[in-house]
Order: sequence, then structure tokens, then C-alpha cells
Amino acid sequence: MGTEKEWLKSLKGADGKNGKTPDMSEYPKASEVATMIERALENMPVISPDSYATNEHLHEQILLLREAIAPLENVSHSHQNKAVLDKITDAMINTIDSCGQFEDWTKEQIHTLFEFVNNFSNTAHTHENKAVLDTITAEKMAALNGIDNLKTQMNGLSAELAVLKNKCSNNSDRLYADEATLDAVQLDLGDTQALIGTIQETIKAMQVQKDSLGGRIQTVFTCGMGTLEKYGEIIYTFYNDGFRNLAGFSKSYLNFCNADNDYAISVNQTDFNWAGVVYTMFLNPVSMNNHSSIILTYQSGTTDVGEIYLVEKISGRSYAELAPIIHEQIINGTAIKLNFQWLQSNDFVSVLVDCTGVNLRDYYLIIKGVSDNTHPKIRAVKVLGG
Repeated sequence: MGTEKEWLKSLKGADGKNGKTPDMSEYPKASEVATMIERALENMPVISPDSYATNEHLHEQILLLREAIAPLENVSHSHQNKAVLDKITDAMINTIDSCGQFEDWTKEQIHTLFEFVNNFSNTAHTHENKAVLDTITAEKMAALNGIDNLKTQMNGLSAELAVLKNKCSNNSDRLYADEATLDAVQLDLGDTQALIGTIQETIKAMQVQKDSLGGRIQTVFTCGMGTLEKYGEIIYTFYNDGFRNLAGFSKSYLNFCNADNDYAISVNQTDFNWAGVVYTMFLNPVSMNNHSSIILTYQSGTTDVGEIYLVEKISGRSYAELAPIIHEQIINGTAIKLNFQWLQSNDFVSVLVDCTGVNLRDYYLIIKGVSDNTHPKIRAVKVLGG
């Protein structure tokens, strides 16, 4: 069959120019050559260009290189060394294909070829999961990277759920406590409602009593705004300097009946010093009998004996004329003196003064006040019955 070198020369003819057609009958088929090349590749030594300082056996090695490159081309794909692979051109491949001119190659060209093939051989490879890897995109990689963030968020959510569970547990405990408290409040409310019912019944009973009295309560005096206008002419006083009506007396003794004490009648030590005696005469007559009572609302600094008098109505006299006559009856003992006692109280109290032994008549009512420890302050005088 001859050597490969002889076969290549035979392709050219005797001088390489006469276009003689070679006799190929003694040469193997292409399929047989491929099989031979595959076997050669299996035992191909590591390519080292330094071992080829001459062109001896060069054709054999170039054929082996061509067959080594062919399968690598079939499995090539994206690599980090893409810049190197991109340098492969059709011209380079054609150069290898036209290896019949190898006799004219220089040592530098051979070095370049071997360096190129070595780089290609070292980086080319295959993947069993190449179909899967080819489906990986930048979007999928971004989604994959987002899994870590999602995991972090899930961990945070888990922590928040734990806190929420703890709060729910605490709220449940508080709810049970609140329910217990509510039960206690409901029990207290029940007692309160029962008490309210009792109070309402008492109010109803008092209202019945009030209705039964009807017009039997007669107002002699009440303090408040308008007191001086209402009672200024019909209430008279006697003090050691004489008789005067309420309007005039209040101008001389400024604390006796003024706005500061809501116009209550006040026998005070500021106006009257110690143990000053003031008789207050209410000249609007009221009807009274043995069953009547005087309702007196007042404040006293101590508990002590007090004096309340009744003088029968005198017709045909002015208020100014009545005052001295009434005072004279008190002094000479002809006025009716009621059993009465001041009661110490820091707040205003209302008491009933009994009128036992009083005949059915119209009477003037007189109260004696002393600026001693009692120094009374009177807010209202009313008569029940008559």
C-alpha cells in the first residue's frame, strides 16, 4: 500500500503539475480510514510541538489532530474561554484540511498549530446534563438568588408568628381574668340595682308624703340671689344700735347677708365681735298649730341652747311699728318660746323644731343669734303644717 508520504505525492503526479489521476484501488475506503483514525486517537500521545523539529512523520500527526478536533467540535458550547474559541476561523480549519502542503510548514507554524490544538483540547468537554444546563437563564438565576431572600423573609415571618402566638396567649389569659372581673362587677351591679330599687321605693314614699302635705309647707325665708330684694322690707333686725330692715342692716354689717355666703343670715364675729346678740324677725306671718313644725336649715360652730320665738299676728301696723312691739314681747316674756338647740355641724343641716302647745293662729317667727361659739348661719326657715 506504501507510505502516506508516497500516497500524497502520487496525488500530484510525477511533478505535481500534469494532473495525472491516481489509481485509488489499492487504498482503503473512507469508512476504513475513519476506523483507523479512531483507534489512533485512543492511543495518541500528548501533543508536544517541541518533539517535531523536522517534518518527519508530520502527516501522520496532522491526520490524528484533525480527527481529534472533529468530535470536540460536535460537543462545544459556551465557556469562560469563549474569547479564545471565537478566534477559530474557517481559514484555520481549511489550513488543517489542506495538510497536503505540510512539507512547506516552518517550525513556528507547527508550534502555533500545536498550541491552538492543545488549548482547544484542554478546554473542550461535555456534560451529561447539558440539556438541563442549556435551560438556565439569567431570569432563573435571579429567581434562584431570590430564594435566599425568601428564606430570610420566611424566618422573619416565623419569628413574628411566634410573637403573635405569645400575644394571643397573653390576651387569652387576660380575657379569662377580665371575665372573672366582669362576673364580680355583674354581682356588684346586681347589688347596686337592688339598692337603686330600694332608693326608688324610698323616693316614691317620700313623694307620697310630700303630695299629702300639699300646700302645708310655708316658706318663711330662703337664701340665694334676690334675697335682699325679696325680703329686704319684711325682715327686721334688732341689735344694740336699734331696729332696721334687712336691706339697711346689710349695708351697715356687710357680712350679715351678702353674696359671699349666698345671702344666708350670718351672725358672725367679724361684724358683731364676741357674743353680739342679733334678733331676726320674719314679719311675713304663717299659720301654725299644735301639730306644726319648723324646718330650720343652718350651720353652727358648736352644740348649744338656742332661742326661737312665736308672736301672734298684729293687724293694722307697719313693719317698722311691728318690730319694736315684737321685741318687747320677747323681753317681757309674753312671746311663745320653743324648745330648741343648735347642733354643731361643719355642713348645713335641716332640723325640725316641734311646736307642741301652739294654738291655731297666724304667727311671726323670731330667731335669736349670738356671735359666740355658735355664730349660726341660717339658709332657710319653713313651717310644716298649720
